[in-house]
Order: sequence, then C-alpha cells, then structure tokens
Amino acid sequence: MTAAAQYLTFTVGDQTYGVDILDVHEIRGGSPVTPVPNAPPYVRGVMNLRGTVVPVIDLRRRFGAPETDFGSFTVIVVAAVAGRIVGFVVDTVAEVSDLGDGKVTAPPALDGGGERFVSGVVAAAGGLVLLLDLPALVGACNGARAGEDSAGGRGLEAFGESRAPGASGAAKDGVWADAGGAAALAAAPGEERGMG
Repeated sequence: MTAAAQYLTFTVGDQTYGVDILDVHEIRGGSPVTPVPNAPPYVRGVMNLRGTVVPVIDLRRRFGAPETDFGSFTVIVVAAVAGRIVGFVVDTVAEVSDLGDGKVTAPPALDGGGERFVSGVVAAAGGLVLLLDLPALVGACNGARAGEDSAGGRGLEAFGESRAPGASGAAKDGVWADAGGAAALAAAPGEERGMG
C-alpha cells in the first residue's frame, strides 16, 4: 500500500468492504451470469466480458450473508487478481476513498480464520471498512488442489481462461503455461492437474 492508496468501497449485507482501485477492471450492472454445474455454492457461474469467460463469485454466499435476488440491479465488480480477471457480486458500490497507510490497521486474529480474506481495517465516518485481500479470497476459492474446493467440487480454476490483459502465457490443453512454469487452469471433470 502507498501513503495515498485509493480503494473502491462497496457493501455486502450491512458491511462495507474495500479493494485497491488499481485492481478494479470495471463495474458491471445487470450482466447475465451463466450457472456452471457442480460449481461451489459461492460461484454464481461465468459471464462473457467482451469475449472473455470470467468466473463470478457471489460475496454474499462466500461470506455467509443472507442471499438476495440476483437481477438487473445486481452489481459485479470485475477485478484483476493474480493475473486473472474475476467478477465479484456485491450489493452496492459506494465510492472511491483515499485510505492512507496511517488509517489502516491489521485485522484482528480470529480462531475461525475469517480474517484470512481481510488485509486491513479502516475506521471511517460510516463505520469500519474491511479491506479485502483478493488473491487470498480467489486462492481460497481454488481450494487445496487446483480445480477443487474444500468440499470436493470444482473451484474457480475450472471456469474459464480469464487471464488479465498483459498476463504472459498461453493456453494449451486447458493449462496455462507462463514464464514461471505451468499452472493448472482448467482440469477436466474428474481429472487432477498438479502445479508444475
């Protein structure tokens, strides 16, 4: 973080969250999402973003908040996360806020591990803003093995080749190869691909 970091703030339920504005690709309203069979419950499905298949995570479902209707007023924050493009369903987008390092504190350690998705906490005029660690959130959605979540279902890796613009590498047989080696992107159902 820099001394004058800017964050896009949004709500999920009654809580306000923030993500680094430099990670935000765009904000979409009313975009259709296609459900994917055997996806974890928090993965709404995939959407077509100008020819790129983008996995969409429902943050209400991921954080255990009560569900609401998914419709034309649903907002999807599209962000670049670890070289991939991922959509996040949120309730409302609030604003871009200047949150310098002096205002950000470390998340409290919790026995349940809920802080693993939170990189910091900021006391703002409207209450606390939880700053999300998107790589940790997406990594947790991918599960311990590529293409599988902790419940044995398919993780985000199985839902499309959504590389961020400028990301190096090429897809071959459902696997992305980049300068750092090969990483499993889309394992076929029932097939496990390791990291190489």
